[in-house]
Amino acid sequence: MSELLTGEKLIRAVDDSLEIMKYKVISITGGGGKTSLMFALGRYSAENVFTLLTTTTKIFPPEKNECPFEIIAGPDDLIKTLEGSVRLPSMVTAAKERSGEKLSGYTTEDIAEIVSKSSVGRTIVEADGSRGLSLKAYEEWEPPVPAVSDCHFVVMGADIFTAPLSPLNVFRFDILRDKFAIQPGECLSFANCAATLSNRDEYLKNSPESACRILFINKCDLLTDDMLSEISEKFPPLLKSYDHMIMGSIKMDKLYRITDLAR
Repeated sequence: MSELLTGEKLIRAVDDSLEIMKYKVISITGGGGKTSLMFALGRYSAENVFTLLTTTTKIFPPEKNECPFEIIAGPDDLIKTLEGSVRLPSMVTAAKERSGEKLSGYTTEDIAEIVSKSSVGRTIVEADGSRGLSLKAYEEWEPPVPAVSDCHFVVMGADIFTAPLSPLNVFRFDILRDKFAIQPGECLSFANCAATLSNRDEYLKNSPESACRILFINKCDLLTDDMLSEISEKFPPLLKSYDHMIMGSIKMDKLYRITDLAR
């Protein structure tokens, strides 16, 4: 089964514990599973409410079995389509335009307008780019997280703890190297990783203060039992400004741990 088609049991278990479906605008940033998480959340959400999937950056067009309907339209035309008489599926993916092989999304202001002027039950936004790598460093303009987000998922791949850092697993490694004096081949300590994830100029830049913040460590199927236990014990106390930490695997559709955190 494709990775993008898994995650149902994982998301259901997370919702049972954290009630994430009470949030109306969920934004996802980071690296190592954002798109997979967006579709998994979308499928689960669409069981109960009309769900819009979109982006403030660029995403590859969904396969038909990932999302049944795709809309390419500016924000005004999208609102008209969403509010029109044509019956839509329970989940759609929308973008402003095609840009090469990818779909280019909306500005954060566009998202606010779409949310306020349409009757969409839930909007899920991929608000970052990482080329599929598990850790990243940020340019000045990113991540474009909509201010209307009431839930913010930050995604990181667990494999970042199992291999030395390099351009193969860190997006914009040169920026990370220059900012934090991290060299190729160096292993990432829990302290340095937590500091990066908690940094208001990095992973938490543009994160709404009122939003529920959830760190999702994906790819935990790559960890040994001892490593899982060590991360779940030693990592949470180092994090700042998050409400919850999830350890899971979208590919294996498995939840390993949920830890409640104090901001």
